[in-house]
Amino acid sequence: MSNDLDDLLTAPPRPGGKECATGWAIQHMTDDDADKVRAIIARGVNREKARELAAAFARRDLGWAGAESIIRHAKGLCRNCAERAA
Repeated sequence: MSNDLDDLLTAPPRPGGKECATGWAIQHMTDDDADKVRAIIARGVNREKARELAAAFARRDLGWAGAESIIRHAKGLCRNCAERAA
């Protein structure tokens, strides 16, 4: 029988409540994946591309960055962003 507290302990880390989820996700990717995401964002992000990126983040267990977060990050409208501070 699974213990619910054990499940909570094994949950993947997540960004803080006021932290940019996209910047957080980029900081937690492999360097190669992070470079690719930065290049994609630099080309411009529309809603469709943001949804595709959000799905790619989710496949890497970094699903906290949704399409809206990605759009805000791409426009430079995010706050408390680890990626922009780096």
